[in-house]
Amino acid sequence: MQYKNNNESFLIIEVSKDDFGHEYEALYEGFDNKKEAIRTVDKLNKNNEIQNNEDYYIVVKSKEFKGNCNDS
Repeated sequence: MQYKNNNESFLIIEVSKDDFGHEYEALYEGFDNKKEAIRTVDKLNKNNEIQNNEDYYIVVKSKEFKGNCNDS
């Protein structure tokens, strides 16, 4: 689905750990529909569980996400 940046946009955030155990977040995908975002997160988390992958996905409102950008 095409993502439009508006008040009702939702982001799927991937939460992972690197080889040293440090946790980090990465933008996975944006959605305009909360139910569709939640459905996608449920599928992604279920797949990770089956594969014994510790990474997980969460849904946040786009306005609430405080991403950590490093533009150096």
